[in-house]
Amino acid sequence: AGFIAYDTHDDTIHLDKLYILENSRGCGTGGWAIEWLFGVAKTQGYRNVELTVVDLNIDAVKFYRKHGFERIGPERGYATKRSIMRRTFRSAELFETYMI
Repeated sequence: AGFIAYDTHDDTIHLDKLYILENSRGCGTGGWAIEWLFGVAKTQGYRNVELTVVDLNIDAVKFYRKHGFERIGPERGYATKRSIMRRTFRSAELFETYMI
């Protein structure tokens, strides 16, 4: 079980929060949630999904990379080092139908 929150701006969905309860980690819950968000992005025509991650959260960074995110730059203004990551969809991927 977990929680996902996002907002939209122009052609981008920004993943604000993805929390997975500790006892639900490692069994696909996070992957299902991120794939669901990708489905929202694709079917509604959003070209990008972006997020910010604390660089010291190695497990989160690995998880997002596994799901196609790339680091696009640092996020400034925080005491802890953070990175902005993005997953961009090709035009052919947009508007695909997803059954979840």
